[in-house]
Amino acid sequence: MTKSAARNFRALSPKMTRTAPNTLQAVIEIAEEGVYDFRSLSEAADSVEASFLVKIYENSGRAKTQPAGTRRIGDKGSIARVLMPEGILWDDESAFSGSMEDSESITRFNAETGLVWKEYKE
Repeated sequence: MTKSAARNFRALSPKMTRTAPNTLQAVIEIAEEGVYDFRSLSEAADSVEASFLVKIYENSGRAKTQPAGTRRIGDKGSIARVLMPEGILWDDESAFSGSMEDSESITRFNAETGLVWKEYKE
């Protein structure tokens, strides 16, 4: 994928539900193939820290849950990048067997499965 193709994105508005006090859930019901970049778009005056989990239901009732770490809401940064349909998080080192980096990109791969995921630097 070229750098310009990688920057070709579209915004999705997930369904938002409050599942418990201080817990908000964003749901994308049908995820097409691609990279999903979950970002904080908050305009809050005070940024606060929040913990994130990614749950992926791959045609079943059982979720694959992966922690996405703690991030500051209000910083407008990336919360998690998920490759679908594989359900792999970019930050999950255990999903990859190696990586390569050059001046404009980072490529992570898994030699056993043949998976290759390239991200361009901003």
